Amino acid sequence: MNANNVRVYSPILSSDNLEHLIWYAKCKNRLKEAIQINLDNCTIQRMERLDKNSTVEDIKKLGLYPLYKILTECPNILISALGINEMPGCYISRAREAYNLFCKKFIPSYVDDPNATNKPFNVEEEKIIFRDLPLDTQKALGCFYLPYLLIQYIYKYNSGQSGLDKFRHYLYGVIHYLDMVSAFELELAKYAFWKINDKSVIHTLSSEIKERRKRIRKNFVKERNSLNSIRAACLNSAMDTYWIRSICIGTDEREAILNGYTICEHWLATNDDKLYIIANDIKPVQSINGFGYIIESVREKELLEFSYWKEVDNLSSKVLNDRKYLSDSQFDIKIENITESISQLDDALEKYFRNLTVRSQPD
Repeated sequence: MNANNVRVYSPILSSDNLEHLIWYAKCKNRLKEAIQINLDNCTIQRMERLDKNSTVEDIKKLGLYPLYKILTECPNILISALGINEMPGCYISRAREAYNLFCKKFIPSYVDDPNATNKPFNVEEEKIIFRDLPLDTQKALGCFYLPYLLIQYIYKYNSGQSGLDKFRHYLYGVIHYLDMVSAFELELAKYAFWKINDKSVIHTLSSEIKERRKRIRKNFVKERNSLNSIRAACLNSAMDTYWIRSICIGTDEREAILNGYTICEHWLATNDDKLYIIANDIKPVQSINGFGYIIESVREKELLEFSYWKEVDNLSSKVLNDRKYLSDSQFDIKIENITESISQLDDALEKYFRNLTVRSQPD
């Protein structure tokens, strides 16, 4: 059985129809505009199953054919193996070899971003832990990592509170730690603390809502039951969020390259269907004035029949509107201290599990 196909996420396009993507890229080529496709680690792992004798049929079986077709038909496409950056060092050498083999064998004229695929790595590193990352990397990822760690903290320390109170704790928590509220993570937090006590109610929800709730919980905000699993899950969620945000930033920052071309857009290639769908359900779209992004989220009318959704929407709207009139942002200062803030939450969670172990021991 063939693997699911790689899908292409774009903050500008709403479809990953292959023929439409190719047509769109070719139109950009006429304007001497290039598109960079960034590969996530799932896509690169698929490439590891290829060898020097592999054929296009093998590419199809591995779900890599859409990527292959875009790269072979569109001369203005660059690729970058960004997903290597989130791999532990012990896997990077094999991933690089697989990526280079795919490009050399099937896309001989490819243009690569060497900065993304040739970073130094430690071959003995078996897993990535946030606190062990270089300080600059911690500062870059911290504003994505902390919201998910805060959600796990609230699961443990505020378990008896209502969903609204948990959400309020999250909202004021990210303001306290970051002085910045990301609309993407804010929407995920609303789903995280939406608890349906009556199981029969779940069956009355539309399939779209049930599936979105399940995908968000599984991919981003599932409650974890050990400190190690919390750290790993929060880092994975942070990296996914970072890729989505980076695609938008890369699209905004046009970069001049060779032969008079300019990189005008960034796309993300992933075979993680859940991530692709979530990124389109809670999608950053360019604001009307062309500066920055706002979040456009799918919100069915039946959700507003729940008092919880009315309350969290009203609370977040009021707080965010009030913050518009604040003149002095503390975000830069908060980021400088992001490692200390994360350590506070991490230490509190470590204490929680330590006390849990003590309580579970027999007298």
